Amino acid sequence: MELIVASEKELTWVPELKWAPKLRAICVSEVRRENHPAIAAVFSKQHIYAIGAMPVGCACGFYGENEDARRAREDLSAFLERALDAVPELELFAHYCEPATVAVLPSSIDTIGPNDIRDWRWDFKCDEFLLVVKDD
Repeated sequence: MELIVASEKELTWVPELKWAPKLRAICVSEVRRENHPAIAAVFSKQHIYAIGAMPVGCACGFYGENEDARRAREDLSAFLERALDAVPELELFAHYCEPATVAVLPSSIDTIGPNDIRDWRWDFKCDEFLLVVKDD
C-alpha cells in the first residue's frame, strides 16, 4: 500500500527528505501527474507526493504497534504539520501499489488532523481519501 498526499502549493522542502534510514522513518518523493494520471485524477490539488515508511518504503510500515511503525507515524504527523504551515488543507489517499488496483473513486472520505495519525490512526484502508487539516 502507498500513501499519496496532495497540496495546492509545491512543498519545496520535500527534496530534503530523500530516503535516509539513519535520519528519519519516512521517505517522500514527488509524483509527476503526467506519469500517473489515474492517481492524479483522485486529487483536486496540483502537487502530489508519495510517502513511505521505513524500512519497507511503502505504507505497510505505518501499520502496527512496533517501534518502527510508531516512529514512522510520528514522522508522518510532523511532515503533515509542516505542510499545513504552508497550506490550509492536504489531501491524502491510500492505495495499493499495483496500478491495476488503483481506484479513481475513493471508497471512503474522512477528515483528520496530524495528531489523529500520531495518537491513534494507523489502519489506513485501501482507496481511503482523507482531508488533512490543522489540529485544533
